[in-house]
Amino acid sequence: MSETFLSADTPEGKTLVNRVLYISILINIFLVIATIGVGLNTRIQSLILDGVHSFSDLFSDVLLLLAFPFIYKKKDDSHHFGHTRYEDVLSLVIGIMIIISAVPFIIYSIKALFFQQVSTLDNSIWAWIITILTIILKEMLYHITNRIGKKTNSPMLIANSIHHRSDVFSSILVLGVLLGINIGFPIIDSIVSICMGLYLCVAGIKISLEAIHILSDRAPEKESKLVSDILHKVPDIFSLHNLRLRQSGPFLIGEVHIELDYRLTIVEAHDIIKEAQVLLRSTLPQLREFTIHVDPYYD
Repeated sequence: MSETFLSADTPEGKTLVNRVLYISILINIFLVIATIGVGLNTRIQSLILDGVHSFSDLFSDVLLLLAFPFIYKKKDDSHHFGHTRYEDVLSLVIGIMIIISAVPFIIYSIKALFFQQVSTLDNSIWAWIITILTIILKEMLYHITNRIGKKTNSPMLIANSIHHRSDVFSSILVLGVLLGINIGFPIIDSIVSICMGLYLCVAGIKISLEAIHILSDRAPEKESKLVSDILHKVPDIFSLHNLRLRQSGPFLIGEVHIELDYRLTIVEAHDIIKEAQVLLRSTLPQLREFTIHVDPYYD
């Protein structure tokens, strides 16, 4: 059963979003300092990359926290549908940031692989502790952020949760690196660092492409079909056409043409439209702006 939609521009929604961002910022500050510190001390490239990944998480958290009040400003003369499209822009920025943070380490790791730069484990206990702690904290952040992102239908929070989950996978790979170095296979550090960098690039590309699709007004197929099915259930609507739907941040905006009996009065047609609107919004509460045009139906 899907969660009840809670708009992020309501007091309850704002409280949830701010709370999850503050928690994420505090955890990421700790992980950046601890992970990069231990990584530099042991010269483990994959651990340093994990710390840089946490830093990109921290940067995106701060960016979202600062931009959040602006995104949910009310509509004005220059933004007739509000400012929520900027949330999709931020999702694109997060995706690009993930790619940018990964590419330099792919290059560095390839060089280290060819020049046989070896990692040490002089302080192995701290490397193990911080890696396991990162996995636990990032998995927790993933579930919290993803749950609130889906509850508020927020692309930026969902993208951020994917960022947290990719940290979990990269930290699991770091555990493999630590094990490999312990059994006398230090070159695994460079190999895993390259794999981690490529994985992050793929994750960043997916987030960026999804944001680009939304910004280019790609129709949400699932929601479009749902709107069509709902309208077909209204008894007085003979048919519908020109259904258009697009996403703007967490909200949906669209329009449709319906055909009603040409003999109906304006009041009767208005009541049917009102019934359809109520039915649509009870099923899709994120449907913020939806215009229904009436065309006459001749039997």
